[in-house]
Amino acid sequence: MTSIWGFGGVKFQKSGNTATFYDTTSTGVGTISYEPVYIRKTNIDNKIISRLLGYRAEIEVELTNIKSGDYAEFQTLLGMLNDCISSTAQETIEVTPRYADIEADLSFTCILDSDITMKDLHRLEIGQTLKLKFIAIDLETYVSQLAGTGSQDTYTFIVNDEGTDKDLEYLNASDEPYDGQSQER
Repeated sequence: MTSIWGFGGVKFQKSGNTATFYDTTSTGVGTISYEPVYIRKTNIDNKIISRLLGYRAEIEVELTNIKSGDYAEFQTLLGMLNDCISSTAQETIEVTPRYADIEADLSFTCILDSDITMKDLHRLEIGQTLKLKFIAIDLETYVSQLAGTGSQDTYTFIVNDEGTDKDLEYLNASDEPYDGQSQER
């Protein structure tokens, strides 16, 4: 499959620092939304006159601190966010919400538009999540048509019909073969 806007983890860059939330277990997931920006006026006949100025990208990310080395990326990211917030004029951060370490990744220069709250996954110390929202400072003239895949791996989609429950699994092609019912996608 070829994904629109790419596929992968999340990458942040600021002043030579980089925090990357991308690997086979996907510790970061990003979502891109394009919000149309209009100038709207009502004329004397009460008709709306609308002019599209462009599209503003809104990025939402969910990052997971669950593996032994994840905390270091969180510390780097929090340092970059502190730098953005502490200056008199809010500084920007470069966000790549669907990072796959390829040349055509879609990146945005953004400002933070959310609280910074680490949420525990459970009452035990097993992991944390951080959800952040960013808005791009630049208005785009169009919605990106970039298409690309984050991986050249082939995945097998498996449906297991044992009993009344259906289990859905995604296995990398390099994993052990599955001897149940499967369909390649």
